[in-house]
Formats: sequence, structure tokens, C-alpha cells
Amino acid sequence: MSKSEHIASYPEFEYNDTISYEDNFWRWRDMADYEAKCDQRPYYNTDEAKAKFQQLWGYKSKGVAL
Repeated sequence: MSKSEHIASYPEFEYNDTISYEDNFWRWRDMADYEAKCDQRPYYNTDEAKAKFQQLWGYKSKGVAL
């Protein structure tokens, strides 16, 4: 088996417009933590997670701060 056959893909986060910006953050954070755990990488700390989410999805915030 090649190395690529052992690589599992993670579900891709999809922003859900029917729930709040904050709830989307917590869903994304849970997925990011799971991915980091599986890859044996450090988790984002709270400030890093908020900054990364803002970078990716901030245009959906409608002025809401995390």
C-alpha cells in the first residue's frame, strides 16, 4: 500500500447561515481540534482560533465579535 492510501480526509467545515456566527465558530473549533488531535499537532489556543476563524469567515460576522 502506498502512503497516500493511509491518509484519511477530514470533513470540510461548511458555514451554516441558519445558526449564529458564534455557534459556527464553536462547530469549526471542534472540527479544528479533532483534526489537530488526529494529526498529533497542537490545538489552536483561544486567541489563535478566533483569529483564524475571523480570517476565514469574518465577512459573515455582521459585526458580531467572538
